[in-house]
Amino acid sequence: MKTISKKLSSKNLPQSDRTSYQLINSGLFSLCGAMILCYIVWANAAAGGNYAVSQLREHVTALTEVNSALSSGKITPENPNEVLEFAVRQQMIPAQHASYIFENGDVALK
Repeated sequence: MKTISKKLSSKNLPQSDRTSYQLINSGLFSLCGAMILCYIVWANAAAGGNYAVSQLREHVTALTEVNSALSSGKITPENPNEVLEFAVRQQMIPAQHASYIFENGDVALK
């Protein structure tokens, strides 16, 4: 028995089949190109978003350090006259006849 095999090539295909294969191939290449382009855009957006977040975190850290420095400067004034003026503005009066819990006078009773 003889088997006849037909070699598939673009020359043996009718024109309509060649056109459909060309359309399918160009569609697949276009789809792959679009997927690669989408991946590049997505990866770039993700990297850019992470960069923006890291910049904002650094900014918050710097502002926190400045806030801590300003707060500590406000808590420990170097000028005793400022403390006295603050006490007068707040209508504070000196404590008289205070009885202390400990001998060194760190904690007073009400």
